[in-house]
This record gives sequence, structure tokens and C-alpha cells, in this order.
Amino acid sequence: MKIIFLDADGTLLHHSGIIPESAVKAIKMAKEKGHKICLCTGRQHCELYGDLLNIDFDGIITGSGNGVYINNNLLHESYFDLKSIQRLVQFFKENRIPVLCETDHKIYGNQEAYDYILNLKKIHCDSLSLEEQKKHGVMIIYKNLNVCDYDTLLKKKINKVTFFDSNLTYNQIKEELQNEFDLVPSTFALLGKESGEISQKGITKGTGMKYLMDHYHMSRKDVLSIGDSYNDLPMFEESNICIAMGNADEYIKSVCDYTTTPILEDGIYHAFLHFNLI
Repeated sequence: MKIIFLDADGTLLHHSGIIPESAVKAIKMAKEKGHKICLCTGRQHCELYGDLLNIDFDGIITGSGNGVYINNNLLHESYFDLKSIQRLVQFFKENRIPVLCETDHKIYGNQEAYDYILNLKKIHCDSLSLEEQKKHGVMIIYKNLNVCDYDTLLKKKINKVTFFDSNLTYNQIKEELQNEFDLVPSTFALLGKESGEISQKGITKGTGMKYLMDHYHMSRKDVLSIGDSYNDLPMFEESNICIAMGNADEYIKSVCDYTTTPILEDGIYHAFLHFNLI
């Protein structure tokens, strides 16, 4: 029996909101064989929607390791301390950077973030049907975004921060903050190449995985994971077998044991088949 951790965006879920039928089929077949299937995502719990909610996961990790759920019950939660939030808020305020401050139940953002997402909505979503809009990643952010001032942000229990393209590059922001926080490039391509995510030092998808591994009395030798982006690297470090999607960055592919086909070419199904999980 294996415990299998699946990233969401770019792995199980396309940014248009599509989960390939083959992936749903593969998950069902693997569970029937006794394997545990867990979602391991940078998304917050409030950003899980549509077909994601129709999959019977044995565990869910949200916020890149900040929230851990079993049967919709919270097993573990962590968030920035006040000093850390003050530091981040002051930095983004001074540099007028569009930023989302995320909790597991709500997404807060500054006016710059709202303007940025509104523009993405016009470009990518306004021409879609209502049904297509409901599933699109940009619309999910737009509908969950609560615009507030910086003083309000200081009062929230924030567990992850996402920043967008701005007058500073990703590397400039990383250089400024990396001694205090963990930073990775954004997992959502539509936010732009200079966007990124900020987490507490040492809180990763990998630390979240350990809670579920302990719960199911499983060890690293039992772990298989599939992902496509930089915030999946800690997930791979806790895995006996790590698999990159065909649409992953070339560096991600280089550190994995196997590369499957892209998400819309039945990547998860082919990976499960290759490793005799189904």
C-alpha cells in the first residue's frame, strides 16, 4: 500500500478548472487497490472547488503545508506571527506590490492586488461562458478576494502570502526577504513570471505530509508524489518516488525519478499505470 500525494494546479487541476476524467478514474482505481490518495496544494481550503470537492481524498494539505485535513476535519494549522506580518506588510506597502494574504478560509488583498486580478479576469474570463468562468482559477481568486487596508491585514491569521508582477522582480524580493522567510516562484502561471509565494521558514508541503504519514502509520518508503512546480520540491524530498508532470519546468523534471505526460494528456493516469498503482 502506498500513500500518494498529488499537487493541484498544473498536476491534477488545469488552470481552466478542468480535472481530466482519466485522473479521476486513476484515483478511484488506486483507492480500490488500497492506496491512500492525498491532495497537497498551495491553495487554501476556501479555494477548493468544483470537481476537487468530488474526489474522496484520504487527506488534504492546504497552504503549502499550513493546513492539514482528514475528512474535512482540521488536523494541523500554522500561521505567521505578528512580527512577521508587520515586516511583510510594511515591505509590500512601501513598494506598492500587489499581494494576497491568505488564510484557510478567506483571501485578503490590497487594492493593487484587486486591480491586477480584475485585469486578468477581463483578459482570460470575461469571454467565457458562465459555466467555464465558475471553474477558472482567476475567477476563484476574484470571488474569494477581500480587499482591505494594511492595518486590517495585521489582524488576520495569515499562513501564506502571494505577490504578483510589480516594479520589483522576483529575485529582488527574494534577496530582501529570504533570510526571514521561504520564497518560491508562483505555481499559477497567469500571475506572471515575477510572481511568487512566501511561507514561514520551514513550513512546506513536506512538513504537512508528515502529519498524514504519521496518521496512517506510513513512512517515506511508502510515499509517491506527483507535481510540476517549485513548491513541490519539499514534497519530493519526503517521497520515495517523485514524478514530474510533462508540463513541468525542466528543472523539476531533472530532480524527479520519472516524468509522465502533461496534465491534459492523461499524465496522472499514465504515472499510476507506470508504477503499477492501478
